[in-house]
Amino acid sequence: MGKAQDLSPFGDATFDVAYMNSVLNWIDDRPKAFGEAYRVLKPRGRLGVATTVRDRPNQLRLLAHRAERIATGRGTDTATDNSLSEQCGSKYAATAAEIRDMLEVAGFVVQTLEVRNFTSVFRDVGQIFDFLRATMFGQLAPGASDASYAGLRQAMKTLLAGEYAHCVSDEGIRLERYVLLAVAEKPH
Repeated sequence: MGKAQDLSPFGDATFDVAYMNSVLNWIDDRPKAFGEAYRVLKPRGRLGVATTVRDRPNQLRLLAHRAERIATGRGTDTATDNSLSEQCGSKYAATAAEIRDMLEVAGFVVQTLEVRNFTSVFRDVGQIFDFLRATMFGQLAPGASDASYAGLRQAMKTLLAGEYAHCVSDEGIRLERYVLLAVAEKPH
């Protein structure tokens, strides 16, 4: 549909439902996006949001972040990481409280706001790597060479043999993801 911050092709009070699934952390002006969703929703219309949150980074994103630091020679010391937002995979990641505040400022009444835990099981590093490349919209080592990708894969293997060994079992590599689910209603 275009950019969430500009829904100008759609009139006021046009839709019963709007949904942002795994995109909120990529939007630089979230208050504007929520304002636009509010504008295009009919009274009693609902907005659904599913997103990662800064205060509960996913193990999968943390693993990718740490592997990238190793592969690029920046080390694995979490004290030197730039920010939790970077570890989450997006500089636009917000906390659950910040998302609630933005929804309320836009005029919504928040009905549901909860963080749910999901566990993904991967058979090997190759499957993790393929999943990350498919879901990070080109943000997994943008412009990297084949050699760089090989280094990233090796770094993931090293982490899974050490720091993340507790995630490896006979079933595969189990990594937890935390997803904020929010439902907000436009009052009538």
